[in-house]
Amino acid sequence: MAREGAVIIGTDLRQDMLAETKALIEAGGGVMENFMVDVADRDAMFDLAATVEKQHGPADLILNNAGGLSGRRWKKCKSMISNG
Repeated sequence: MAREGAVIIGTDLRQDMLAETKALIEAGGGVMENFMVDVADRDAMFDLAATVEKQHGPADLILNNAGGLSGRRWKKCKSMISNG
């Protein structure tokens, strides 16, 4: 999408993860703007949405890929999925 002209907005609590993704997108000619925000903080997310809309206009697509599991919890979850 970045190659097609989309501005990518990244959010994370870990700026190192965002910096790596931004570097990859920009190396391909894209644009990415990063924000350090806790996606579990509802008010912070509404503030972010207002900021992004003011700077870039309304969003065309929102992809939420937040979450985390410890290795042990993931193995249990994976086992439950595999075993139906």
